[in-house]
Amino acid sequence: MQDIYLKESPILKGEDIYSFVGRVIAEYDGDYKLLPIEDINEFLIDEGAVIEYSPGQYVYTDKGANIIHALYNLIYYEVAKPLGFSHWIFPRLHKIETTKAFGLVEAWPYYLLEVKPYDNSRKVQTIEEKETYVLDPVQCLALYELLKNNPALRKKPMRIMETIGGFTFRNEDRDKLDGVIKSVEFLRVELLYYDTRDAIIKTRQEIMNALINILSDWKIKWRVVVGMGCYEYPSKEELCMFHEASKVGEIPVLDIEVLVKDKGQERWIELAGCSLEYDLKVKRFGIEDGLESGCVGIGMGRFLATVCSYYPPSNVNSFPQKLKKFL
Repeated sequence: MQDIYLKESPILKGEDIYSFVGRVIAEYDGDYKLLPIEDINEFLIDEGAVIEYSPGQYVYTDKGANIIHALYNLIYYEVAKPLGFSHWIFPRLHKIETTKAFGLVEAWPYYLLEVKPYDNSRKVQTIEEKETYVLDPVQCLALYELLKNNPALRKKPMRIMETIGGFTFRNEDRDKLDGVIKSVEFLRVELLYYDTRDAIIKTRQEIMNALINILSDWKIKWRVVVGMGCYEYPSKEELCMFHEASKVGEIPVLDIEVLVKDKGQERWIELAGCSLEYDLKVKRFGIEDGLESGCVGIGMGRFLATVCSYYPPSNVNSFPQKLKKFL
């Protein structure tokens, strides 16, 4: 496939962020065929792939879990491992100071879920009253805290795939919940890279190319758009990086969106958010060793919904061969 990221950036200097977020960079132009369904979330429930547990929470049955497990393995063996990523496991519980350093408290306080001991009667406890902990809403927090506290570790480039740590947590508004597409706790693969600026740009590009090639092979309609990342309100420094991008590959946030059938119509959903943090996050943690960072987050509930929008979960024999070998 021709590399689509070497094109000149479509973002004009000084352009308002809301005018370029969502702008299409590239799009799949091959044949595709969505299943004749009305709503992908209802379809997953009817097929027995997921069961609603409570608002924003789902149980993935063997049918849904097996597909997600296969997708995990596919991403690792077909995308991450060939690009030199190693498998790590991160904690999901963080001190509030870590989230403050990342910028979450100033930008996203309403999405954070605080964790406290139910009973504080013991004299000595791991989580004390004077400490505040939150559940991880972004999945890459641990890397920056780890690098901050381990000077020797941050001297060398790193490529990490993280997923076994479990769910990511966000206090989504109840009226914005949308099945496995937008939930309170969700499964995600996080691909993190810590390297020189040229290297992180190249790494993100390689990951996106690999994911897009898989979607194209499966005849799943995709497009790449300019994204905004996790934050709804980027900082001034983050916004400047959008305007400084001279090529598409330098734009801080690019999203891979896929077409699904939802609520009676075709709808684009974000499958993967692909970011270049440059030196912004490392500097927030006092890390100034000349290396920068970025990450690609892939929503696994959304990946399940995507696959099952084109291939029925009740007939895995119809699935693409590259996925079937991991089932």
